Amino acid sequence: MTTPTLLGISGSLRKASTNTKLVREAARLFGDCTYVEADLHMPLYDGDVEASEGVPEAAQLIARQIAEADAVVISTPEYNKAPPRCVEERAGLGQPGRGASVGRQTRRRDIRGCRTGRG
Repeated sequence: MTTPTLLGISGSLRKASTNTKLVREAARLFGDCTYVEADLHMPLYDGDVEASEGVPEAAQLIARQIAEADAVVISTPEYNKAPPRCVEERAGLGQPGRGASVGRQTRRRDIRGCRTGRG
């Protein structure tokens, strides 16, 4: 039996962010796995740049990481009851034919949302 690969995506770029801590704790609780933390440091999406230069390598890397992972855990701030647009763009969420669907059939097994506080 192979060790599963867990990809962690934090919607905050700060080193000591609560979201990064939550992703790492989820990886610890997940158990025996190969844990990879995605790097969301990349330029904003620009269709003109993509048309002339192709998809940036950093965006291709995260798409490959999502496609190759056995499980993905995302912890991100919420704005107006949705993840920030930059997280959606980088993870390829909501973009048919892009992002995680590159390379293999995408399987959505379980998506859970939770929030703290009121709302």
